[in-house]
Amino acid sequence: MSPAELDIATLAVLDATHQQIAVVDAAGLIVAVNRPWLNFARRHGVLGPNEDPAGRPYLPLCEACGLPADAATQAGLAEVLAGSDRSFELEHPCARRSDAPAAESGERWYLMRASSLAGARGGAVITHEDISTRRQAELQIRNLAFIDPLTGLPNRRMLFDRLHQACATSARHGQHGALFFIDLDHFKLVNDTLGHDHGDLLLQQVARRLQGCVRGEDTVARIGGDEFVVMTVGLDAQEKTAATQAAVVGEKILAAVGQPMQLGEHPHTVTPSIGVSLFRGREHTQEELVKRADVAMYQAKAAGRGTVRFFDPVMQAGLDARAALETDLKRALGAGQLSLHYQGQVEDQRGTVGAEALLRWVHPQRGLLRPEQFLPLAEQNGLIVPIGQWVIDRACAQLGLWQRSGQHPGLHLSVNVSARQFRHDGFVDSVAQALRRHGADPRRLRLELRESLVQDNPARTLSRMGALKDLGVSFVLDDFGISYSSLSLLKRLPLEQIKISQTLMRTLLIDPHDAAIVRTIVGIADGMGLGAGAVGVENVQQRDKLLQLGCRQFQGDFFGAPAPLGQFEARMAAMASQPHTRTSLRA
Repeated sequence: MSPAELDIATLAVLDATHQQIAVVDAAGLIVAVNRPWLNFARRHGVLGPNEDPAGRPYLPLCEACGLPADAATQAGLAEVLAGSDRSFELEHPCARRSDAPAAESGERWYLMRASSLAGARGGAVITHEDISTRRQAELQIRNLAFIDPLTGLPNRRMLFDRLHQACATSARHGQHGALFFIDLDHFKLVNDTLGHDHGDLLLQQVARRLQGCVRGEDTVARIGGDEFVVMTVGLDAQEKTAATQAAVVGEKILAAVGQPMQLGEHPHTVTPSIGVSLFRGREHTQEELVKRADVAMYQAKAAGRGTVRFFDPVMQAGLDARAALETDLKRALGAGQLSLHYQGQVEDQRGTVGAEALLRWVHPQRGLLRPEQFLPLAEQNGLIVPIGQWVIDRACAQLGLWQRSGQHPGLHLSVNVSARQFRHDGFVDSVAQALRRHGADPRRLRLELRESLVQDNPARTLSRMGALKDLGVSFVLDDFGISYSSLSLLKRLPLEQIKISQTLMRTLLIDPHDAAIVRTIVGIADGMGLGAGAVGVENVQQRDKLLQLGCRQFQGDFFGAPAPLGQFEARMAAMASQPHTRTSLRA
């Protein structure tokens, strides 16, 4: 074979290979390229159909095609061209240009090799080999080690790796995390009756629903069969608060997984049993934490399935009690278990001028419960709105009854209003409807608002107070004197009275600073044309001290503890038969 024939044969071989090959001189200028290199450049729009790249710098053309031309590539190629190194290799991605054909879509990986040419002229042969298939195979091998192939979720191995990291982060920041061990109830029945293909569909749908229940920084893993583990991080540093946060997530998972799903042509519903284990720092190994959640899951199974249980028995008991109380409270309103007690408001020289309607819950097992035992829960779960509406309705009903019977003329009735209730969109209308429904005189209804409510969004507060004031309803600022107060805001409020905080009453006789605060509050109220009343008056010494400080209206057990309507009215009748004096009015 002649030299010319040999050159032709060599070029044919180079054009037939799948590698992109270029020869460059010592200055990095292109001497020759094979057909795969030309086709690659033309597909990326770097070269025209008949354009020859010979004599052009190699690296800028590479960069235009999406191939590497960074500092590492430049340095490696420079060493080969200078003869300092015989060869250079680099694996790199090549992202398709936006105007490249669809066949080039997605990220592909290449292996770049540069080998120096022997001879006086120097130069190098540079090849780019598509290694995307190999990289994909490596990724699949990695996924087999760390990813569940059915759901695409992390497997047990990756879960333990992330749990190890979460424990380290928790130790640094002092925050809690939580593990939720989730087992699908009666999953075997799906496989046995519908087949394993339908069981697989169920597992995939559950996986997606679990991912929808958590944040990006949390982890959802399938650790085998129908068992999943959810790990949440960044919970509160206080264990009790963290447990409440975890309980919310648990209920969210219960609701999400328990929604009906379609398995092919078959509708199906599944319930999860969930065990929860809190963790903070490195107190326990990853195996111990998962085991604790697993044990709690079996407690959930034993409790009837489709529920959440915490590992810690004490914590679980507290959460159970809270959940039971919440369930009972939802029933209480419809079951007639709520009632109003009344406590008189006494004014010096005039006797009883008003009363406060105080909520009580007659629990069928726990007996009489005071508001502080259940209203915080109602505030959290939203039940405070219907409960608060019921209280106002009953108060208006009682006012209407007194008016029609001619009893207690002029007696006003006060009702506490919570922040959530007051902010509810239908609050003003609900008060107006209750007044109309029972024919109650709105001038005898007083709504008591806390200072903190008034300070939150003053514009909205003033607007709603104004609308109710136009109806004739009056307002009392409750629990005044123990937090920051804006006097400029206070003067804008349509108030009838300021109630001195009960906290000040406890130390009134022993702390001269608190006595000075009470004197100041009374002075502010007098200066603004408002009444000032004291709550929590328990004895004659407190009453006399308040009189000395200028306070003329009192409420407290010294004048009569809160009582059901019958007892309250009997006490009122007894007081009406006695002359009004400044002495004790205790019944």
